[in-house]
Amino acid sequence: MPKLRRLNDRNQITLPPSVLREAGVGHGALFSIDARDGKIILVPKKVVDDDYTEAELDALDRLVKRQLKAGAYTEYASPKEALKHFRRK
Repeated sequence: MPKLRRLNDRNQITLPPSVLREAGVGHGALFSIDARDGKIILVPKKVVDDDYTEAELDALDRLVKRQLKAGAYTEYASPKEALKHFRRK
């Protein structure tokens, strides 16, 4: 059943939780936004990086947290460079 929502003064609309649940969308989701034939189309999207396993991404996250906690960190040109650094340790 369609839901009615008002566009606020900051051009924002609150999506009802029931609609998000029905669409299988969780907190922090990303959306592709398009306008077609007078309609606004929102499509939930997932960002997937096929180059890395879940374990490697978790390991990179732990590395960054350790470095930030120590107050010293290394900047990398890409996640691939960071992964090379991690694999050396």
